[in-house]
Amino acid sequence: METIYLIMPGKISDSFAEVVKIATENYQLTIVKTTEDLPALKNKKILFAVELDECGFN
Repeated sequence: METIYLIMPGKISDSFAEVVKIATENYQLTIVKTTEDLPALKNKKILFAVELDECGFN
């Protein structure tokens, strides 16, 4: 199974984390939360999950 790199920056609520968990439960994941954790992503599968507030800010 190929790894999906989940880019998930910022604060994440418990409900959003649960949605992401359910949506990705059948995949092998590497979660990236900061730029320091960012590996080389050339030719990799990438998924972005960003929680926004009512104004559209993270």
